[in-house]
Amino acid sequence: MYRGDFAYEWVRSELKNLGVTTFGDLAFDEGHLLEERRYKLVVTVADLTTSQLVRLPWDYRRVYGLDPDEQLVADAVRASMAIPFFYPPVSLTSAEGLTSTLVDGGVLSNFPIYCFDRFDGKPPRWPTFGITVLPKLAEGIHNLFPRSPRYAYWDRRRCCKVSSPPCWLVVTRPT
Repeated sequence: MYRGDFAYEWVRSELKNLGVTTFGDLAFDEGHLLEERRYKLVVTVADLTTSQLVRLPWDYRRVYGLDPDEQLVADAVRASMAIPFFYPPVSLTSAEGLTSTLVDGGVLSNFPIYCFDRFDGKPPRWPTFGITVLPKLAEGIHNLFPRSPRYAYWDRRRCCKVSSPPCWLVVTRPT
C-alpha cells in the first residue's frame, strides 16, 4: 500500500502554482447558483463512517459543519484517491469533533454525472456527455466482474444512502 504523500504534495504544489489552495479559490462569481453549488470542482468521496457519498465542497457544511471555502482542495483530492488496497483512507474531523473515514468516491458512485445538472431551472451552460469505457464482452460473458457465490453480495443501496449508474467517463466542453 502506498502512503500517498508524494501525490498529495504534487497536487498541492500544482494547485498552488495555479493560485488555488482552498475551495474558496474555485468559487464561481455567478450569483444565480445555489451557495453550496458555486464551485468549479466537485470531488466525490465515500464516507465509511456515515455510509454515504459525500460531494466536496458541496457537503462540507451539511455533513461536517465546516466552511467549504476554507477547506484545502488537495485534502479532498487525496481523500478521493484513497482507493482501497492502494492508498490508505483519509480522516476528516467535523466541527463537532467526530472523525470520519474517507475513501475514493468511486466505491459508491463511479459516474457522478448529476454533479453537472443545473438546479435553477435554466438551460445548461454546455452539453455534458457520458461515454462508456468498458470493453465489449466476449460471446457468452455477461458480466465483466461476476459475483462469486462463495462471497456475500454487497448491496450498496441497502448499505449506503446513494445509488448510481455503472462506470462511465464524463466529457464536458464549454460552448
